[in-house]
Amino acid sequence: HAKERLEQLQQQLWKAEAALEGVLEGIKGEVEGYHQQLSQVRVELAPWEKRIGEVAGRISVVASERDVLAKKADDARRRLDAALKALSGAQQGAAHKQQQMADIRAATERCRQQIAAHKAELAAGHADEAKLEASVREARERAGSLRADVNGSAQKSGLVLALMTAKARNEVSGVYGRLGDLGAIDAKYDVAVSTAVGALDYIVVETTSDAQRCVEYLRKHNLGVATFLILEKQKHLAAAAAQRVQTPEGIPRLYDLVKIKDDKLRPAFMYAMQNTLVADTLDQAARISYNSERKFKRVVTLQGQLIAETGTMSGGGNRQSRGRMTLGSAAPRTGAAADAKAAAAELKKEEAKLAELSTALQSARDQITACTKALKAAERQLSELELAAPKAEMEAKAEEDKAADIQQRLEDLKRATQVDAEDAKRIGELSLEIGREEKGLAELRSQTQGLEAQAAALQVKIDNAGGEKLKKAKAAVAKLEKDIADGETDAAKKAVQVTSHTKQAEKIKKERVKDEKERERMEGEVKRMEQELQEMEDQAGKVLVLVQATQEQLAAKQAEVEKAQAEVSDIAARHGIIRKTEFEIESALEQMSKLHKEESGKVSRWQAEIESIQHKFTELTGGDTVMVDMAELDKSAEDYLYHASVLEAELVKMSPDIGAIEDFRAKAADYEQRAAELDAVTAQRDELRRHHETLRKARLDEFMAGFNIISLKLKEMYQMITLGGDAELELVDSLDPFTEGIVFSVRPPKKSWKNISNLSGGEKTLSSLSLVFALHHYKPTPLYVMDEIDAALDFKNVSIVGHYIKDRTKNAQFIIISLRNNMFELADRLVGIYKTDNTTKTVAINPGKFVMPTVSAAAPAAGGAGSGKENNGPQPMAVA
Repeated sequence: HAKERLEQLQQQLWKAEAALEGVLEGIKGEVEGYHQQLSQVRVELAPWEKRIGEVAGRISVVASERDVLAKKADDARRRLDAALKALSGAQQGAAHKQQQMADIRAATERCRQQIAAHKAELAAGHADEAKLEASVREARERAGSLRADVNGSAQKSGLVLALMTAKARNEVSGVYGRLGDLGAIDAKYDVAVSTAVGALDYIVVETTSDAQRCVEYLRKHNLGVATFLILEKQKHLAAAAAQRVQTPEGIPRLYDLVKIKDDKLRPAFMYAMQNTLVADTLDQAARISYNSERKFKRVVTLQGQLIAETGTMSGGGNRQSRGRMTLGSAAPRTGAAADAKAAAAELKKEEAKLAELSTALQSARDQITACTKALKAAERQLSELELAAPKAEMEAKAEEDKAADIQQRLEDLKRATQVDAEDAKRIGELSLEIGREEKGLAELRSQTQGLEAQAAALQVKIDNAGGEKLKKAKAAVAKLEKDIADGETDAAKKAVQVTSHTKQAEKIKKERVKDEKERERMEGEVKRMEQELQEMEDQAGKVLVLVQATQEQLAAKQAEVEKAQAEVSDIAARHGIIRKTEFEIESALEQMSKLHKEESGKVSRWQAEIESIQHKFTELTGGDTVMVDMAELDKSAEDYLYHASVLEAELVKMSPDIGAIEDFRAKAADYEQRAAELDAVTAQRDELRRHHETLRKARLDEFMAGFNIISLKLKEMYQMITLGGDAELELVDSLDPFTEGIVFSVRPPKKSWKNISNLSGGEKTLSSLSLVFALHHYKPTPLYVMDEIDAALDFKNVSIVGHYIKDRTKNAQFIIISLRNNMFELADRLVGIYKTDNTTKTVAINPGKFVMPTVSAAAPAAGGAGSGKENNGPQPMAVA
């Protein structure tokens, strides 16, 4: 359809062109006459147009010369205005920067004051923390000791309470209570008396028969084992108890420090404490024990170190013995129950004090944490201010230098705005000449005005020849040409669309075939997966059956395990009871053996004493027969024999292995030797550990101090070199910086943070130089050798680096190989290396001697020596 339409339009175009040619042929004679007249007019007009062109050219040349002369003054005025504006801006900028510097200085001073205050507060906080930690540690130790004492005394108090209850029911008699509960001592001597007096846990009774009944009562009710102190057996100590003695160096006797509830109990305390003295220090105790008379050989210190009569020393350890005697300034009014309650009350008080100290310690630590954060923030702010101060100073200096430079050039600019007399005269002459030429040009144009009007009229006649018929024919031809062009364009578009649609259809067919194959494959895959699913469901059913059976078996086994565990717990409990009973029996056996030995010795001693007295009495009475009250003697002997028989019966019943004591002593001695060796090795190990920890901490502290200094200087160096960038050194592992290393990250100006490995060549150079300069600041080196460090840098950065190195030469020497003139021109000594006749040669000069002095700049100066690389031509290479 489109092709037929184009053919029709082409035929119509041919017809329209034929019609147009016919119209043009009809008016050919008329138009030809007009053309001949127009040619004649143009021939007459040509000389006048030539003269007009010559005059216009002269006017243009003269006007250009005049404009050049006038433009020079105009440009000078514009430069002067711009300079005045720049001067005002520089002065305002300098004033702003000066104000900014003043604000920075004030903020820096405030920041320093805050840092000093935070450091003082932090030091005070650390001191308070150390004191509170020591107090908490002491309170925790006291509470632990009191807790152990309360637990121990509860068991002892229970036995005593049982006996006191039996006394109230008249089941036993003559029981006074536990010896430690019948007297009181000042808390200062608590450790000393608890360590030195082992008999404080003895139960005081009146007579031997009272003790026997108490033993039978305890055995009958299975209440445990107790040791009884019989008052009637201690009557021989009454005189010693009432006697005051003079002690070496005036130190107190432990017995004299006790406030006793009842005076008749004093022999019991004398029996338990003897002449034991209390010294302040171990040195004093050793001096008194080893240099005093026999009865003052036993001395105990306030810390619980005891020197026995035999000269052996005991004490020390992590836990001190305390709480075995009632504490106070007056004799106690009650017995074991009150002692237990007092110990519990003291424990409660100590735990409350510990909680209060722990709260105070946590508060102090929180305050230290807050103060540390504030200090770090202030130090960070101070670092930023210290970095901002030199930057602001440099910017203010730059603005002031800019203003001074503009001020210096201002007079020259003002003089440049003034036009000299010769130029002004020339501009006037040129203006007169332009006026004359323009007047002549106007006269020429007025003379050619008639010919130009005639030529224009002839041109109108030529254009209007043929009339409306010619216009319609031209319009018809133009319209048909446009329609044909549009039709061809549309046909081309449709042909392209047909081609595209054909390709798309072929592609869709291929995709359809592919989709059909994929659908068939997916259907097969679905069937296969359905089969697998069915198989898995069957297997899952079997597994569920097995799981159910296993769970049943597990439940049965669990029940068996729980039953076995219950049996094990029961056996363990019974084993513990047996072990406890065994230990109690062994302790009782040892006490009874000791007591039996003592009682046997007493019987022999008293029998010998009786025989001696009888012998003396016989001598005094002259051999007369004396009637002795044998009933009393028999009664005493019977008591001793009864007590001895009871002990022997108990010994036979227990059937102890006496040899086990010697084995125990040998094992104990071997254990003490091994323990001493272990303590020595442990102390040596702890000392080495402390030394290692000290060295490790010193290494870490020195490294972190240097790391912080280098990090701050690196940031400052990079900001100085890049005029606005930032750099950071970060520890991969802040807890142990020596294992993982350090990450070097930088942020070039107007860019994001990047690792140094991801930077360009120039950025890597600036980053590396910043790190080198930071290391130089931390630990200066007398000599540096740098090989073409400026190869990847632009002109500005080379100048910055060069001037910085020049400034650093005051305390180090830099040897720099360079091909950049703004680097080696700053050198104090320049060495050029070149090659002639295949031979390398050098030439050394002082660049400062070749600098031409100017008004606005001075010759640069630097220090150092030079070196370089071999090149084909004489290339200057610098070292600063």
